[in-house]
Amino acid sequence: MLFIKGNSARFLIFVISLVFIISTKINSYGQADTPLKNNTINIYHDGRIDSLISKLYSTTDDKPKINGYRIQIYSGSNKKEALKAKSDFLQAYDNITIYLIYEQPNYKIRVGDFRNRVEPQKLYHSLLNNENFNAVIMVN
Repeated sequence: MLFIKGNSARFLIFVISLVFIISTKINSYGQADTPLKNNTINIYHDGRIDSLISKLYSTTDDKPKINGYRIQIYSGSNKKEALKAKSDFLQAYDNITIYLIYEQPNYKIRVGDFRNRVEPQKLYHSLLNNENFNAVIMVN
């Protein structure tokens, strides 16, 4: 039989008591003082939560997302110049997708949806030689 002397015995009794008290509190946590009526729970919440959730799901695009490359043809704070670069590109290349991005305080015009770095090379080099586009870079 194991005998514990002095303060160690008091400490052990204290720890055992504490564990017992905590375990009984945990077991009783969440239990209602009165039984539920008809086994139903009513949940009240702000109606705006539902509208936010529906907006989230309506704006989520179902298209699969893949990493790829685009060519950036403009970056600057002037919106008119950004729109001019966009229209100049549309006149020369009407079958390539154009994206106007605003990241405060700059506007960026990016073009194309390329899966790897090889696909945009021909367009990239033709844009480098074009006087209308002075900020041509390839971006992920």
